[in-house]
Amino acid sequence: MNDKVFGELVFNNGWEKKLDCDFWGQESVKIRVSAYKDEEPNDNQRDAYSRFKEDIKQISRMSFKKMEEYLQIISDDIIAYLDFDQMPDDIRKIVSVNHILFMESGDFAVICDAVWDDHGVAVLCTETKMIAGPQDIVWMNE
Repeated sequence: MNDKVFGELVFNNGWEKKLDCDFWGQESVKIRVSAYKDEEPNDNQRDAYSRFKEDIKQISRMSFKKMEEYLQIISDDIIAYLDFDQMPDDIRKIVSVNHILFMESGDFAVICDAVWDDHGVAVLCTETKMIAGPQDIVWMNE
């Protein structure tokens, strides 16, 4: 499908594509749109993707920071599970971006693989907040 905002998308349990950009130090990131095969992305998803592309550097920086903060909160559990002496200096040694998921609501999430958890971890991004883990942290004013 060639969407007017997302561009060329391929269906794979949701519409997806690769976006060449610097995100958490990766050269590209997979973009996924939550929709069925017979559905196009909705206007909320398109608006969120446009915001994402406009502010990608800030979103990358702030979502990385929120993930670092969350991992620090749960560091004792991670250290025990991985049998480390301490948390690594660079969280990218234990967590990596799998994809950015654009939800029907217009929110999107940075979905990450985590070496200590088969389910992974995520940073939820709304228009006014980024949430990593159970805390609700306002990020736009930081």
